[in-house]
Amino acid sequence: MDKYFENKYIEIQKNWWWFESRRNLILNLIKDIPYNNVLEIGCGSGELSKYLKNYSGIDISEKTPFIVGDAQNLPFEDNSFDLILLLDLLEHTDDKAVMNEVYRVL
Repeated sequence: MDKYFENKYIEIQKNWWWFESRRNLILNLIKDIPYNNVLEIGCGSGELSKYLKNYSGIDISEKTPFIVGDAQNLPFEDNSFDLILLLDLLEHTDDKAVMNEVYRVL
């Protein structure tokens, strides 16, 4: 990814209306789901971490403050998470390989 674009994208995730609206929608959708730990695959800057308990994030970008890794080869044990979020991710990956990993760690 272009470094200028990547830096700009990370910055706007904090308070741009699109990301705020998306974040509010996601939080509303999962508010009644009981979970002990959550993984966000493709977490970017990890802005959702501020709102979720026992949060883990993974992203391919080296700029992420969380785990740098590949969604198709998650570095987690089987059955590690109760909730997994994939937001704007599958269209950039081999979705079958990613979903196999999601199933494994969920």
